[in-house]
Amino acid sequence: MNAIVQEIPQSQWIESLNDLSRRHQGWRISVEVLSQDLGAQPLVDDMPLLGLRFDPQGSEAGDIVIEIGDATEHLMNHHVDRPDQLWLSEMQPGAEVDIEIEAEGGNKTLLRL
Repeated sequence: MNAIVQEIPQSQWIESLNDLSRRHQGWRISVEVLSQDLGAQPLVDDMPLLGLRFDPQGSEAGDIVIEIGDATEHLMNHHVDRPDQLWLSEMQPGAEVDIEIEAEGGNKTLLRL
């Protein structure tokens, strides 16, 4: 079965990230940051997803925030500063999801659920 890959327009980021958070909260997540200067840097491996959000205003305006952990594990937030593209790859609804966030300057954050 082929994955469905789609770019999510910025006008739909809030709705799409809220929907992904609802459907996948508690799923195990791995996060890797691909930096043009440093290469691939693993950030998180096999921790529960709390949520994903895009903040259009306020102190985190323009950032996508990945919230990871639970009451029994380390809690952390990873900020993707100034993202400009969001890609979603799903095999089928309810199955594995890959998310790629490309930030200004070409750095990428990859999430695997």
